[in-house]
Amino acid sequence: MVQDLWPAGSASGSLPHEQGSRIKTIVIILLAMAVLAVGGGSFYYFQIYRPTQYARAIIRIYDAAMAEGRAYGTSALKDSADYAGARDVIRKQRLLAEQVKGELALLDSPPAMTGVSRTFKEFLELNLAALAETEPRAEFLAAAADFRAEMKKFTAVLQPELPSAPSGAPARPPTPPTAGAVRLVWEEAIPHLQSFGSALVRKEPSGLVDPSFTDLRQAWQKAEPGLSVLLAIIRKLNPQSSIATVPQNVSPEELKRSEAAFADLGILSNLIERVLDKANATDLLSFRTFPRQAELSERAFELYQTTENLRKRYDRP
Repeated sequence: MVQDLWPAGSASGSLPHEQGSRIKTIVIILLAMAVLAVGGGSFYYFQIYRPTQYARAIIRIYDAAMAEGRAYGTSALKDSADYAGARDVIRKQRLLAEQVKGELALLDSPPAMTGVSRTFKEFLELNLAALAETEPRAEFLAAAADFRAEMKKFTAVLQPELPSAPSGAPARPPTPPTAGAVRLVWEEAIPHLQSFGSALVRKEPSGLVDPSFTDLRQAWQKAEPGLSVLLAIIRKLNPQSSIATVPQNVSPEELKRSEAAFADLGILSNLIERVLDKANATDLLSFRTFPRQAELSERAFELYQTTENLRKRYDRP
C-alpha cells in the first residue's frame, strides 16, 4: 500500500531535472527580451528622440532670431545718411548674434546632427566677424555726421542776419551778430565738436582710403586746440559788441591764432565732407566693405536650407 502511493521510480527521478530546465529556458528568454528592449530603447533615444528634440530646438532658435532680426534692417534707417541709426542697428545685430551663439552652445548636439551644428556655428562666427569689422566704421561715420551737423551750427551763427525790408524798398546791409549771440551758440557747440572729434579718431575703421584715417587724425589733432582758443576769445568780448569788431578788440596774437583755428577747422571739415560724400548707411547693413561678404551670403543661405530641411523632417505635429 505504501509503495502504491509513490510514482514509478523512473518518473520520480526525472522531475527535478525537467523543472530546472524549464526555469533556465524562461530566464534565458526573459534576458533576451530585456536585451532587445534595452537595445531598441537606446536606438529610439539616440537615433530618433534626441535628433528630433535637437532639430526642434534649432528651428526655434533660428525662427526667433529671424523674427527679431527683421526689425534690424534698412527699414530702421531714416535715410541713406542715417549713420547713427545704422550704428545702433549693428549693435543690436551683434547682441542678437552673441545671444544665439550662447543658446546654441547650451544644446548637446547628437552625433546625427553634427553637420547641422557645424553649419549654424560657422555662420555665426562669420556673421560676428562681419559685425566686428563694420561696427567701428558705423561709429566713425556717425561721429563724422555729428561733427558736420555741429559745425554747421558753429559757423551759421557767424553769418550776418538779413534784415526784413518793406516790399519794393532797397535791401539794407546785413547786420553782423553780437558777440553774445555767438557765444551762446559756441558754449554748446564747441564741447560737442570736441566730443565728436575725439570719437571720430578713437578707432580706425576699415576701408578708409581717400582721405585716409591718418589724414583725418592729423587734421583733428591740429584743429582741436583751436576750438579752445576761439571759445576763450569769444568769452572775453563784450556780449553787446558786434562780431565785426573782433579785430579791434583782441590782440594781434589772438587774432592770428583765431584765423589759424578757423583754417584748421576748415581743412578738417573738408576731409569729413569727402568721407561722407562716399558713404552710405545702407551699405553698412549689407556689409559691403566686409572682405568675405559673398561667403557670408552663402553661409546664410546654407543655414536657411538646413533649417528648412529640419522643419520638413522633424517639425511635424
